Amino acid sequence: MNPAIDVVMATYNGEDFLQAQLQSIAEQTLSPKRIIISDDASSDDTLAIIERFSLQHPGLVETRRNYKNIGPVANFIKALKFADPMHYVALCDQDDLWTPERLAKGAKLLATITRDDKPCLVYSDLSVFNSKGAVSPSFWSEQGKGDYEHNFQTLLFGNLVTGCTTMMNPTARALLLDMPVDVDIHDAWLALLAFGLGIAVGIREPLVQYRQHSANVTYQEKEKKNKLVEKLQKHMHFFLHPETYLQSRLTTVQAFSDRHAQELDAEKRLAIEQFLMLKGKSYFSQKMAMRTAFRPYWLKAKN
Repeated sequence: MNPAIDVVMATYNGEDFLQAQLQSIAEQTLSPKRIIISDDASSDDTLAIIERFSLQHPGLVETRRNYKNIGPVANFIKALKFADPMHYVALCDQDDLWTPERLAKGAKLLATITRDDKPCLVYSDLSVFNSKGAVSPSFWSEQGKGDYEHNFQTLLFGNLVTGCTTMMNPTARALLLDMPVDVDIHDAWLALLAFGLGIAVGIREPLVQYRQHSANVTYQEKEKKNKLVEKLQKHMHFFLHPETYLQSRLTTVQAFSDRHAQELDAEKRLAIEQFLMLKGKSYFSQKMAMRTAFRPYWLKAKN
């Protein structure tokens, strides 16, 4: 028996690509129970596109509208609140495309790992494309995320999970709704919940086609020469300003520890304590700590 799945989407001025994304959801081999959309006071044709799609698919779409802009994270959390507390939840961006089996493969894997008392999560790789065609067949390979084991230790140094590829069980959803209001990256918090308190499994197959465009800053295509120059510039910046190297991760992990440390096992608490000790250290010290943490988990070294 297939599980019931709610797709949760936060929209804002998404008229350029929203129709294609909605259509890719409608064409899933495993249909969702609902598509829950919260629109953050869009001023373009986003709501009109949603309304037309809703008329073509009666009963599938549930839309909420903010008459005042509340920001992407707050809007996402608002949409998540309307998901059925008993359903799996798949997160969705407004401008990507889903492969036809995105929901079916995610739900099949989630059903094998899920526990009612633990936050459980599946997520996947992405391919990247733009108006000219394919940019990268694997976002993980492009970003180096496919070269090492995904676990709590490696997660501390950088988020492994792209929100638009995720599917979570009801326990994960309930905990995510309790995320502190000042956390600015919900997928990073979701990853900490699942890897820290529950079960998380990544699918190496790209199940989402990530759209690269001028308004999207998650991935930007650059020439190799420019990438090398940028890399050198980053090293110099972090050498001169070491407090900025792991700043975002240290802030997020500290907030997670403040909220959930007592629920973690001793090994994970120790890992967090050691990671947080990097605050105020030199760039060299932070890089060496990262290399030491990752050393046992490089997949290439095992081949």
